[in-house]
Amino acid sequence: MVTDLVPSGLATYSFAVEGGIPQGTPVGTDDFGSITCQSASGAVSCNAVCGASCDWPTTIDTTAFDRIVARMRLIYPAISADNVVVEYNNSGLGFSGDPNGPDVSPLVTVRLRNMSFPMFFMLGQRVPLPSFSYALTLEDAQGTIAN
Repeated sequence: MVTDLVPSGLATYSFAVEGGIPQGTPVGTDDFGSITCQSASGAVSCNAVCGASCDWPTTIDTTAFDRIVARMRLIYPAISADNVVVEYNNSGLGFSGDPNGPDVSPLVTVRLRNMSFPMFFMLGQRVPLPSFSYALTLEDAQGTIAN
């Protein structure tokens, strides 16, 4: 699930070198709390929450976001980018200065919002759907099959 980080700046940021956290130390929520990425009218934006300040770049990989939406559309073609929210929350996994991938292994939640389902037996009316979400740990953020 979601092997490419939408906030691509987080994937390449070294909390040991640029962040000053001793190598091998878990990255705390003061340095990385969460990031929420979503689309509005075709423009993807990511908003980060950190306890003090977010020193890492919030560069956005729109291709990664579009891949997530495309995979979801295989299940339900009515889904648009504006219906998808991708959240990255600090799980406490990973460590500063990881030489094999991102320094953090956030809990990645993909959420579907603002959707309705056509109810044909109710003469074409639409029924609002509740927000759906699914979450997994990012782990190594490597692979090509998931997105």
